[in-house]
Amino acid sequence: MESNSSPAVDSAEAHAALRLVADVRARAAEHAVAPWWLHAGLAVAFTVAFASMSFRGIVGSTGFPLAMVAAFVQLQAVRSTTGLSFDRWTATPGTRRLSLVWLAGLAVFSVSAMILEWGFAVRWSLVVAGVLIGLMTAVVSPAIDRALRRDAGAA
Repeated sequence: MESNSSPAVDSAEAHAALRLVADVRARAAEHAVAPWWLHAGLAVAFTVAFASMSFRGIVGSTGFPLAMVAAFVQLQAVRSTTGLSFDRWTATPGTRRLSLVWLAGLAVFSVSAMILEWGFAVRWSLVVAGVLIGLMTAVVSPAIDRALRRDAGAA
């Protein structure tokens, strides 16, 4: 026969432990914020990436990959200095919803601009899309931080 040898915990101790966990979670949520330069840097990188596709020659062929490398370097810098990673965009239900909105906007703006620019020869469509994607990134990225803090701080 096995006996349950775990020590008995009364409800007061259990409530105290739960309060301690909630306090730690709330303190961690306060620090779950990316630096301001990440939001601005990602917005600029996405603007340059898509806008550069409207240009011909060396700018058109190197702008997108260089901008994506710049975004990656920024994300790695944040990860190494703060411990935050790109996973913050999918860490909680609130951040996932905002990320899906951002991805939908990215798809709509970029695909429509590509069709206009390359299919119908409407010049500078990708520049407009790049600016819209950059503005959307500048708005959604800090909102994701706020959602992460709110969701992680919720008990």
